[in-house]
Amino acid sequence: IWVDGANDARIWRNAIGAELAPPIPGPPIRVSGGAVGADIGDNDDDANRRNWLGRTDGPAIEVQDATQIVIGDNEGRASAFNAVGSLFTDLLPNPGPGNNGTVNNGLQAPEITVSSTTGVGGVGVPGARVNVLLQEGPPVVGDPTPIPEGSNYPPSPSVATVGEDGIWGITFPAPLRAGAKLLASQTTADGTSEYAPPLAASETNTPPIITFQSGPSGVVESRSATFTFSSNRAGTRLTCSVDAGAFVPCTSPLTLNGLDIGGHQLQVKGTDPTGKVGAPASRTWIVQLPEPVAPGGGSPPPTGSTAGTVRFSSVVTLPSAKRCISRRSLRITVRAPKGAKVKSAVVRIGKRRVGSSRGAKTIPVSLKGLPAGRFVVKVTVTLSTGRVVSGSRTYRTCAKKARR
Repeated sequence: IWVDGANDARIWRNAIGAELAPPIPGPPIRVSGGAVGADIGDNDDDANRRNWLGRTDGPAIEVQDATQIVIGDNEGRASAFNAVGSLFTDLLPNPGPGNNGTVNNGLQAPEITVSSTTGVGGVGVPGARVNVLLQEGPPVVGDPTPIPEGSNYPPSPSVATVGEDGIWGITFPAPLRAGAKLLASQTTADGTSEYAPPLAASETNTPPIITFQSGPSGVVESRSATFTFSSNRAGTRLTCSVDAGAFVPCTSPLTLNGLDIGGHQLQVKGTDPTGKVGAPASRTWIVQLPEPVAPGGGSPPPTGSTAGTVRFSSVVTLPSAKRCISRRSLRITVRAPKGAKVKSAVVRIGKRRVGSSRGAKTIPVSLKGLPAGRFVVKVTVTLSTGRVVSGSRTYRTCAKKARR
């Protein structure tokens, strides 16, 4: 079938070089001559619209000097195995993988970053419709209906929409055979791309690994912190948690402002396009500001004077964080500095309020229901002078011992 300059062609339900006819030199379908608009194969979840395209070599579908050519699911087989894969569709003028011309406005194939027996995903044009096909390999011994090597065959075509972040992914309802090769194309208002080179489905799909490139650690003298981090896999969605708070979407670099004096923790977690979540990467640091110098360069106010800065450590005593916490509670002591009284004290773990007091006293804090891992305890004390003193410390829970 050759569409030469005709617009809005519909090419459905054809068997070319198949069934009773021998394969022909490729391509069985060609669109050219400045054609605008075409619908080839199944673009509407209707398997009856597929074309069966058998050829001895070359691509199954070739497009040159045309635009808005939409190519859906089609089945095909080539006598030469190297004629399939990304060349199932070939967008000219340059033969071979990659759209180097103006066909479909130069649309490129989506990138496959994850190919496993349980799912596939990658990156593409935001809003594009991604079509995933299964290209079978050599016949499997004992398979009653083997698909010969060199076939593009979608037994259950999978479709995904690329998100605003440029990431797409599909989870299969049933596992594929290990080694089965997956291809993907994407369709936008400009038309359909070529297929990305086939990638074999792996039985092991390791989760993404997050690595910090920069950011504070240890003791710093700033209430602001900027971090850079990345994943070892393209197409990873990142979420961040600050001081044991909820994980929310984030990007690198990430800047945090207005941090309280005391310990802080940033955790970054990666999720691959198929939904597999990796372990969070963590960075901890302590904000500790220097004592202010009195006006004129003199000595600071004497210790205990409410005219100067009141140290958090002189008002609040927190348990040591050198060892993991195995108890179900903490005891935090709040005392009044000289020349002032404690008006109120509030204790939080993350954003949750877990204790409070009126006046100077010891506050018990329950740790029941706290998930395993690191957590940040923050204490805010308001004095009778109106001054607010706050600080925090990062703890970690002890791992449970395995029962024999």
